[in-house]
Amino acid sequence: MDRHRRDADAIAARHTVAVNAPLPRGIERRRTVRFPGWHEVALWMPDRRLLVVADILGTAAYFVATDEERLGVHPAARPFPPRKALHDLDPLAVAVGHGAPVTKDATVALYDALRTSRRRLPAAYRHAWRMSRQARARNQMIDR
Repeated sequence: MDRHRRDADAIAARHTVAVNAPLPRGIERRRTVRFPGWHEVALWMPDRRLLVVADILGTAAYFVATDEERLGVHPAARPFPPRKALHDLDPLAVAVGHGAPVTKDATVALYDALRTSRRRLPAAYRHAWRMSRQARARNQMIDR
């Protein structure tokens, strides 16, 4: 993830690996996003049926269009969901950088997120706006 390199050296040192070390056998890189200001690669581990993503997908409140949506495309990338990169996967779990992992019916959640990303865009932006207002209100109460 190009925007999150700030901690890469420290994390690599803690795990005694190189920042750009080759991936172990059996792990595939899937380019999910590449447009100005954003370049992201997801990791697919077919033997574990695990998809690992940094920012393109998430479960945090500001990623999902409704409280019922379990996995959502990043608000800035909703118009450009990574369908081509992820369309052929059948994960048992999706580990995300923002929010809890999806461990139940992950394939269904992934395809729902990819298929409805654009259609749910207005609802997702409204939901994100509501979540940010609620967070600001909580922070103001704490500051008092």
